[in-house]
Amino acid sequence: MRQIARVGWQSLVTAQELAEHLRLDDWQPEQAYLERLAKAATAYVETRSGVGVVACRRTYEVLRHGLRVQVIPYGPVLVDDDENPVNLTAIAQDGTETPVSVSQLGAVKRGMLAEADLTGNAEWWELTLTAGHGTPPIEAVQAVLLIAAHWYEHREAVLDTNALTQAPDSADALIWLLKGRA
Repeated sequence: MRQIARVGWQSLVTAQELAEHLRLDDWQPEQAYLERLAKAATAYVETRSGVGVVACRRTYEVLRHGLRVQVIPYGPVLVDDDENPVNLTAIAQDGTETPVSVSQLGAVKRGMLAEADLTGNAEWWELTLTAGHGTPPIEAVQAVLLIAAHWYEHREAVLDTNALTQAPDSADALIWLLKGRA
């Protein structure tokens, strides 16, 4: 299962919060750049941890793997209501889309899709739901600040072998903590 779309996704921190972390006094001229860094760092943390640190509508491509359940990445699944339904659609080889009911909704809320729900003669399925954390984990917020600050301070190619070009170890440690939530 792989994520193919996300709607309503945003950064975990604002440009102002990042500027405060960087101790920048006059940050407004760089506001757009700081916003891009924060958004990229949020994507980095989410991708590396496998945890949906931002709640949004996500669509996944699902292929039949012969497994009893498939783990839904970037969980947890937050809600299933009229505004944020869990939708499963079977896609035939000719592109015909057929809605499929999700019988194992309790499993979906725990971040798993039962193989029994993959019904019909489909080539693949698309699963759309709201997933991620309603309140972002503090580890994710701090990791985003550390990574975005690192990228801000090392925005040019560096020839100095003592300069770090990867994410700081402290950010990696926070991402490791987040993985325990997945």
